[in-house]
Amino acid sequence: MKTILLPTDFSANSKNAIRYAFEFCKGTACRFMLVQAYHVNYYPSDIVESIDDALATYKQQLQTLLDEMLAEFPEAKAFEFKVEAIPGFLSDVVNRLVERENPDMVIMGTKGASGLPEVLLGSNASGVINKTKCPVLLVPENATYRTPRHIVFASDQKAMHDIQHLNPMVAIADQFNATVHVVHVCEEHETHLVEKAIEGLKLNEFLDGVDHDYHVVDAYRAVEGLDQYLETHNADLLTMVTRENNFIQQIFHKSVTKQMALHTKVPLLALHD
Repeated sequence: MKTILLPTDFSANSKNAIRYAFEFCKGTACRFMLVQAYHVNYYPSDIVESIDDALATYKQQLQTLLDEMLAEFPEAKAFEFKVEAIPGFLSDVVNRLVERENPDMVIMGTKGASGLPEVLLGSNASGVINKTKCPVLLVPENATYRTPRHIVFASDQKAMHDIQHLNPMVAIADQFNATVHVVHVCEEHETHLVEKAIEGLKLNEFLDGVDHDYHVVDAYRAVEGLDQYLETHNADLLTMVTRENNFIQQIFHKSVTKQMALHTKVPLLALHD
């Protein structure tokens, strides 16, 4: 049975992620953990009472949210559910649950930019991706579920410590009979072509048995090239590997490249090397 963490703050975008998760996991045996990270304000004399009251309140709110979502998706009653209200910052709470529960995936919503590139993906999504080693599926607030038939894998063709970290993407491709489109963006002044070719061969060998193809996009910046590809192709899911100072980190740490997701509704699967 798969275990899926569903962090929520009761917002519209987090509810949209729950809808996506129900559709994504339809027909499989899943245990969902609906998670709320919260903070408690109290005076020293009220510590125990305040913590207990907050915990009871948030658990009741989580149960109410779950009842609301199950009323909207009655077929989701086939899944198992657990609600968890835990004090702390979301990234720390999720990381503790990942270590304790060893889930298969975290599925969470991301809020759109609302005209502000600096808040494009939000500190919560960035913190969870940077702190946890579990696969994280980010669902944009305006995304509607589409069966992932076309998976774009954004490859920088640099060596990975363990290519098996791509197994979650391969499992999704197998489950939905999807095609993996490996996209490499050639930036200006790109070098190390021999090393990149070798890594490409390793990836091709790893994807043996999975329907896949390769695309090369020329662009001044990698994120802009990928953004252009997503706009012009029928992608259902974008997969990227996060590691220090690499491609996906640009999206979370450089405001100029955060504009990428302003005009994409493609969910992002973040894997870790």
